Amino acid sequence: MEMEMERKEFLGRFKRIVDDTWELFQKKNEQYGSSDPFANFRSGARLQYADEDVYSMYNTLLGYMNKHVAHVYNNSVEGQKVRESLGDIVVYSIIGMVMVDYYTEHLEKAKRDALHDIEKRTAEIEYDRKFNKALDGLCDAMKRFEEAIGKVEVEEDE
Repeated sequence: MEMEMERKEFLGRFKRIVDDTWELFQKKNEQYGSSDPFANFRSGARLQYADEDVYSMYNTLLGYMNKHVAHVYNNSVEGQKVRESLGDIVVYSIIGMVMVDYYTEHLEKAKRDALHDIEKRTAEIEYDRKFNKALDGLCDAMKRFEEAIGKVEVEEDE
């Protein structure tokens, strides 16, 4: 069977699949009933890795997706539920992209905040250093003043 299709038809089919995938995703997402969009991956990560950090959640997502990848590899184009598994792979891929984007944005913010804290602390240390240097200078000046006063008092006593 030849696979010839006009570009316009291809784009139309592509858009319908994206729209259908979006509709199915919304329905499935509502079924989970959690305000945490990563709840399924968080729970899976706790069960599999005893941790719910982003790396464990991401690896859990990959595990869920791999189940569908294996199904596609083990079946031909006519295989039962191959199309559904391909759709699940797409959804897991997009969730993975959201996870990566969210993590990257928060990591960048954490880096900026840490850099700001370092710069602030460096400025405080520099201020303390200058203050201590000025204080040392003031103490030295007071000692010289006291020494000068002592000499004047000694000269007056003589």
